Amino acid sequence: MTRPLRKIHRWTLTLLAIALPLLFVAALQARKEIPPNNSLPELMTATQRIFVLESEFDVNRAAVHVRLLREESSNTQWLEIQATQELSKPDVVAYWSANKPDNPDSLVSAILIGPLSHSRPTRVPLFNSSGKMPMSGWLTLYSIAHKELITSMALTLPQTARAGGTR
Repeated sequence: MTRPLRKIHRWTLTLLAIALPLLFVAALQARKEIPPNNSLPELMTATQRIFVLESEFDVNRAAVHVRLLREESSNTQWLEIQATQELSKPDVVAYWSANKPDNPDSLVSAILIGPLSHSRPTRVPLFNSSGKMPMSGWLTLYSIAHKELITSMALTLPQTARAGGTR
């Protein structure tokens, strides 16, 4: 390497050593805040909800609470899922399907409910394509990181839940 080339490399590396950390900090300061997802339903107060079904399942030494709620004012029905503590498997998501999935590939036809968390319940409205509440189905927990089915639970809705499930 020639002397003029070494001199250029030295100045370039010195400039990069100073500029890159400054640009990184400036980029962190300039980034926009992630907006909250306002499309999720607000948590219902105790006076607005009616428990139609409540179950608890053990998954890897952690309880998972499953509730079927009906909102009094609109008669909308929700499936609510929450783990009591952090599960030992990472990135756990919940699916709802008509048939019991026997492998991860069978989740293609299932409805993604959302991530399972112990800090906040996951709540989704339950309707099928005809706008009526499905009578029964399988709640399946799947670990994205391990690419494995954790468990599947059969849920059959009571007669009172089926009657009011129109949109």
